[in-house]
Amino acid sequence: MLRALCFSLLLGCSAPPPPPPAPVVVKKAKRPDPPPPAPPRSPLFVLGWTEHLSDKTPNPTTLCAIEGALFVCGTGRVVRLEGDDLIHDDALEGGLLRDESGALHGSIHAMLGRYPDDAWLVMKSGLNIGTEALYRRAGSQWTLAKKWKIESVTGSLEHLHWKPGKVAVLANSLAGNDKSTVEVVTKAGAAPMPALPAAGACPQWLRYPSLGVAKDGSLVLTGTRCDGDTPAWLRLAPGKAAEKRDGTPDFAAAPPAEYAIVSSNLVRRTADGSTEEIPLPPPPVADASTLVPFQVIMRSKNDYVVAARFKKERMTGVAILRTTPAKNPAKL
Repeated sequence: MLRALCFSLLLGCSAPPPPPPAPVVVKKAKRPDPPPPAPPRSPLFVLGWTEHLSDKTPNPTTLCAIEGALFVCGTGRVVRLEGDDLIHDDALEGGLLRDESGALHGSIHAMLGRYPDDAWLVMKSGLNIGTEALYRRAGSQWTLAKKWKIESVTGSLEHLHWKPGKVAVLANSLAGNDKSTVEVVTKAGAAPMPALPAAGACPQWLRYPSLGVAKDGSLVLTGTRCDGDTPAWLRLAPGKAAEKRDGTPDFAAAPPAEYAIVSSNLVRRTADGSTEEIPLPPPPVADASTLVPFQVIMRSKNDYVVAARFKKERMTGVAILRTTPAKNPAKL
């Protein structure tokens, strides 16, 4: 009995059994995020590019396509697409006015006509006030055809290749207070068109006119009537008073373009009417922004040239792209 009591006391005085061990939680290693998909490959290649400081406002770099050739305008050199490359050759600049440093006296503002037998070049100096010079290609040289002095920031000139050997020039006032004038420049010189009609208190019947060529080949000015802001136009002819018409003239319909710029994207229009976005290559300058297209020129089917802007800090530029790679892509 005593032995049973001691055993009972031993049981009562012993420590409680230890708790069961905590379950072991095994953490699974986190899988790395998949890499981002590679951007689609662009069918375009950089032919060349221009750069300038953002706080400067030179003539913008654009593509100037005329019959028989494609030029890059907005630079201080004559640059033409030849084969697979944009080339600058001193022979392309023979006859153009130069400054004391030997550089061209201005930048290439526009190209007109047909290269090389009926090509015209417009050179512009100064940002707002300066000169504009119209040159005609004669053999292997440029010949000065007419020069204008721009003395007001509200003045502007518009040039249009009207007929073989003829360029129409509209001197316009952006202020709308002065009369516009039109002249036709040929190999023999410049001949003014008859004065544009006035309208009561308005200095001229047609406000803010713009040059054009109607479907029948006649030279026209389009704009709005000064006395009513309705569309109107004038038919011009040497030695005859301008014919006033309401509405818009009949222009030759341009064929639908397969490639176009839509909402700052280069797109291709398919046969079913939908559009397919064409990716652009990386910018030609390291750490620059992505390219934003603003102009496309069709040369032939599946051969097109694109101008696209980019930025880097205080610098902006324009890249010229094409469907075939250049042998020597470089800064223009």
